[in-house]
Amino acid sequence: MILFLFFVVALALLLEKISLNLPVRNVRYHIGASKYSVEQGEKFYIVTTIENRTKHNISYLRIKERIPSCVRLCGEEGIVSEEEGEHTLFVRKYERVKRSIPVVSYLRGVHPFGKSELSFGDFLGIREISCEKEPTDKILVYPRWIESEKLDRIVNDLMGDITAKSFLHEDPLLVRGYREYTGREPLKSISFLQSAKCMQLMVKEFDHTRTPVANILFDVEFLGDFDHYFEQRETQFSLARMICESFVERGIHYRIITNMCYPEMETRGVNVVEGAGSGGFSRILDLLSIASGAAVCSSGELLSYAKEYFCEGAFLYIAQRDCPEVREELGRYFPGEEGVPYTFFGSEYEEDYRAGAEEKEGGAA
Repeated sequence: MILFLFFVVALALLLEKISLNLPVRNVRYHIGASKYSVEQGEKFYIVTTIENRTKHNISYLRIKERIPSCVRLCGEEGIVSEEEGEHTLFVRKYERVKRSIPVVSYLRGVHPFGKSELSFGDFLGIREISCEKEPTDKILVYPRWIESEKLDRIVNDLMGDITAKSFLHEDPLLVRGYREYTGREPLKSISFLQSAKCMQLMVKEFDHTRTPVANILFDVEFLGDFDHYFEQRETQFSLARMICESFVERGIHYRIITNMCYPEMETRGVNVVEGAGSGGFSRILDLLSIASGAAVCSSGELLSYAKEYFCEGAFLYIAQRDCPEVREELGRYFPGEEGVPYTFFGSEYEEDYRAGAEEKEGGAA
């Protein structure tokens, strides 16, 4: 009798160990967003997938998830804030469970998911074992479009002025010849076929064409009031998004010359991002979404670089706040009639930005 009881206890302990360890190794878990990139206030879904790849039922699975803090859940009671969720499941053998939660976000940026914690209980309900799952997905939220009649009029005037003027610039589709590489040309202009023929590095020489060209000086150096820092910074990024999108609609060649900090920067100083070509606007929109707002160099360095290396095209200046220091730098590098004719400051449209945010959040609730 004692031997039989010992056998039963040993078997129960063995089964308990198996029921705890098998799911940890054979359950697939993933959490992510239904869309990689979204507009502010756009409804999307947080999708959780659990797959039991064993031939045993999982009687108890508790999942503790940490969703990005920018996300708000859409429930029957409207918009609610929740950064951490917990739920329990019973998962049958070889079953795949999918759970979708409707959410919205009102904060520009790239927002990663936090670690998820999975806890498995044994079939006796005595113990449980936990493991953490590292997230791989992120949510990219774009800068918001600003509703402003004043801004619409200024942007329309700007588009008309630039379209009326044509500037001579290199066309990457028109190759007129080749010459020896000097080290000052960008690597993308190297012709590897011609280099192999000539046994030395050769670069393409492009012909020129006349099309409207715009240089957007996007200055993120902070010179202002910390009380309004967030709204003015976000308004600045929204202004850049609106203007770039207007250029795309009008077929205007444009580039962003900026001192903003973002991942995979080519240099730690001034960076130039071309808006023309396949996927040009999408690339710029992604950069405007993920940029931190920190400056990698001063306003003076940005303006000096633009003045030295970009002679053709109209210049626009977008900054967070209008102040004497900014006007002094603009006057130094773009004096008199050569000055920057169009300036956009986040501080000037801060109220429109705030009103739009309140309207979106109020409408969603």
